[in-house]
Amino acid sequence: MPNPCRTGPTPPGSTPPGPSPRPAPSPSGPSLSGLAPSGPVPSGPKAASADGSLYGSLYGRLERMNGLDAVRAARGVARALFPFSDLLDMRVVAVAPGEVLLSVTTAADHQGWPGHTHGGYLAALCDTACGLAVASLVPPRHTVVTANLSLQYLRPVPAPGGEVGCLGAVTHRQGSRILTRADVTGGDGEVLAAATALMLVRPVDPQAADVAGAADAAAPAPAPVS
Repeated sequence: MPNPCRTGPTPPGSTPPGPSPRPAPSPSGPSLSGLAPSGPVPSGPKAASADGSLYGSLYGRLERMNGLDAVRAARGVARALFPFSDLLDMRVVAVAPGEVLLSVTTAADHQGWPGHTHGGYLAALCDTACGLAVASLVPPRHTVVTANLSLQYLRPVPAPGGEVGCLGAVTHRQGSRILTRADVTGGDGEVLAAATALMLVRPVDPQAADVAGAADAAAPAPAPVS
């Protein structure tokens, strides 16, 4: 059975509609090869949140552990991210520092035009994948917010349909300003949508967050990840 989350080349001779796709990533860019596969959830205390989810929200875990461990704790677990992403049934498939692979199965409730997944659903999927990729790099008591999200819709995504994957990865960083990308792929590996996003890392403490925001305003553009 083909991997629904593996990006493959566009068939020869075909041209995606709409804006031209972004250039292919450099050899040092994101790939699936370094991602840890889904596996058993780390052992330890299992504190349920108010809504009954086993591991609570990602924000709750970031209060007490680093971002990589907090995101890895959501692998293969239902309702372990944010209330909104949990509502849309997003699941973490694999995690590596700066990279996160999500999976969803499009349903009838996700339709915009009949038979097509709503563009806002795909935007939320890309936004979540990019945010989690950054979250996997933060220390405890830090959060991630979206400053900008740009999305190209390359192919229609059927709804209801099969499994859809989204790989989010960090591409550039400058202090707390981090650039990311996300690719949505179908069961045949074809890229269906591609996004870039600017994410900001913020301390949980409000006063420290204000200081970080002022520093961001004066900072140069993020530099490529080495």
